[in-house]
Amino acid sequence: MGPFLHLCYTVRMQSVIPQSIRKQVAQERARLGISERKYVNNALAHYRQLLAIDRELEKELTMWNEASAADFATFAKKHRL
Repeated sequence: MGPFLHLCYTVRMQSVIPQSIRKQVAQERARLGISERKYVNNALAHYRQLLAIDRELEKELTMWNEASAADFATFAKKHRL
């Protein structure tokens, strides 16, 4: 990455990532011996996967909750609760 692109990337990251997180990223990427860009790209790739899994779980739990509510309504009506 050339100096101009590096500067653009750095400025963009500073406007998006809070200072406390940037400090943690800097420490961790230095410990691992990788660039900040590689660290952030890898972290985001894994986080996106976790978000997708979380969203699917949320959908399934909502479906089960709605099914349970419908079943209870039928039960309550049948037993006059």
